[in-house]
Amino acid sequence: GAVQPEPTPMAPQPSCWSLGFGAVFPPVSLPKYVEIDNSRLAVLYRCLQVSVLSFVAFILLQGRAWIEVEEPLGSVTKWVEWEEQEYTSQVQKDYGKEMCTNPERYEYVYSEGYQYTNLSCVEVSSRDRFWKEGQDIMYIPTSFAETRERLRPLLPGLEGPDACSGIAEPCDSGWRSINVSVPGGAAAACECKEDSNYLIVGSEAFTVNLEHYYEMVRSDTGRVVSRQHSGNSCTDGSWICDDGSKQELKTMVVALVDGQKEKVLPYVFTSPSLVRLPLGEIMRAAEVPLDSDNSDTLDNALGCASARADPATCRADARRHPLLRLTGAEVRFQLDFYNKHFKPEYPELQGHDGPVCVIKVRVVPKWGSRPNVVDCAHPRTMSSVDSDCTSRYYYGVILSFQAQGRFGFFDTLQLLITVGATMSYLVVPMWIVYFLALYGLGPLSSFYSSKLNEKFQLDDALVQFVCGAMVSTISFRELVGDQACLSKEHLLHEVHRAFGTRGDFGLEEQARLAELVWDRMAAKARASQATMPDARGSSPAAWGEEPSIRAPTFAQSIVSGQVRNSLGPLLIARRRMMPVEFAFTPRRQFRAPARVPRTVGVSMDVDELQGPLPRPHLEVASSFKPQPPPGELVVTPEVLGGSPQNFGWSEDTSISGGRLPRAASEEGDEGARRGWRPPPPGGGAEARR
Repeated sequence: GAVQPEPTPMAPQPSCWSLGFGAVFPPVSLPKYVEIDNSRLAVLYRCLQVSVLSFVAFILLQGRAWIEVEEPLGSVTKWVEWEEQEYTSQVQKDYGKEMCTNPERYEYVYSEGYQYTNLSCVEVSSRDRFWKEGQDIMYIPTSFAETRERLRPLLPGLEGPDACSGIAEPCDSGWRSINVSVPGGAAAACECKEDSNYLIVGSEAFTVNLEHYYEMVRSDTGRVVSRQHSGNSCTDGSWICDDGSKQELKTMVVALVDGQKEKVLPYVFTSPSLVRLPLGEIMRAAEVPLDSDNSDTLDNALGCASARADPATCRADARRHPLLRLTGAEVRFQLDFYNKHFKPEYPELQGHDGPVCVIKVRVVPKWGSRPNVVDCAHPRTMSSVDSDCTSRYYYGVILSFQAQGRFGFFDTLQLLITVGATMSYLVVPMWIVYFLALYGLGPLSSFYSSKLNEKFQLDDALVQFVCGAMVSTISFRELVGDQACLSKEHLLHEVHRAFGTRGDFGLEEQARLAELVWDRMAAKARASQATMPDARGSSPAAWGEEPSIRAPTFAQSIVSGQVRNSLGPLLIARRRMMPVEFAFTPRRQFRAPARVPRTVGVSMDVDELQGPLPRPHLEVASSFKPQPPPGELVVTPEVLGGSPQNFGWSEDTSISGGRLPRAASEEGDEGARRGWRPPPPGGGAEARR
């Protein structure tokens, strides 16, 4: 017979999001765009987009964004040789040229100290035809200046200018008296110095022989993926064919005319083979043969057409520039190794997917001089007053070699990196149209700027926030009428009134929309009720699964949530501020509240409300309130602490949560008939207590 207590309704179980996952995984922020209805700007924007996309596609295709570039290690072995029969034929041919039959016409004067006169042709011995200099240079002499110097002691008893007149040996330049350095000091001697210049014949018969190889080591793995030699097959020994293609290394030769124009030579070699390059034909293919003029130096001071010529000794038949054979040149051999991903587009390489070596030959006219070579007959040094020595100063062709290359390998990561880097170009059209719309369209730009650039002022934002909340509560009162809360059916009815009946948005879609809106507003209601204990001492979250949608929830769904959440901390009077915040926050945002004049037409002003306001959860809108519907939560002064008389209300006065009362001027009208009662006389003083 004992009365069993009624079970307390179970509160809704908290979700994972409410347990803290929302802080770990915050909402995603997405950019906000403004669409401008301007067809001309739209056409410009699309054209710019197409141009940028074309440019990006060109970069990706031209740079082969999917290819990772590696540089192989190349090496070359070289030497010079000649066929005796071919060399002899070339020597005879050179002797028949004008440079040998009429050498006076090819004499050249660079300056007073460098005069190339008394020319003649000569054939040198095999040991002086070429030599190596270091690892990557060979030298082929094509001319030399020879100086024969003889020293003889003075005859006894002769001194002065005629001290050497008694020497019987012939000297074309004449004997002259000089002082020479000898062990123990200096001594006077007679010197005969005879200069002559020679052009070397037969040099164009030489052949440059090459053996080259490469080794490709991947930088990411350190593994050798390919190693091939021009003189060996890649299937022999330790050589490794490229990409498993089993195709041999192919070598071709290209001559560079004027350093830029390419001329493919008919020399194609497939390993295993020896690469043989005739020097004369290569230089002629580059249009810089040995018998051409070197125009990259000073003009001939011996010719009368030169500004440096002496009118008394100049010659009208002298050539303006010296022979290339007289000055020398540099022949540069650049060996470039490629695999199939970087194979050059030459017809000679069509159908070949193996590695390629392209030898590019460039001839550069220059003074290719080498130091003196001194050879003394007796004694073996020149530090004697009785000696016979010959010195040579060579000019010739410098052969230089350089090996490099580019191998490509498909790399997905390289493609992604390159595509990501080029994506930055896609924002260029947007920025061009952006600046044109904001600054280039005159008065129209002012309207665009006002839409794109929103000016924020905190005071105005607070005014908009409060006004929006007031309008929303008034709208809620007009919407629900005598009811204190909004029902789901009422919400569906208003949605149907707003959208009507449309083919693409019928009753079923409208019901789904109403359910979504209701769920969101109910979630906000639960969140606000979870922190408000009721008069029975329990949380309103335990009242039931379906919360009431009242005016505060309705208003919070309309006004800005960011402003609402930041409003409380902003208005705390005793909040401690950081130095930077204190320096840059406007003074009006944290000033002390001033006394507000008495409001006209009501029995309670703002100052009189300052007593109840600090108490938690008290909501006072005016001096009147409606009677709550049956079963509705009633917030009474007892809930707030204290008796009703402390607030100037009668004992049966109650305030309905979320229901806005009418103004005091409505006393005696329909609102009074519904049970609203004004406060007793002197309510303002009672409220102040």
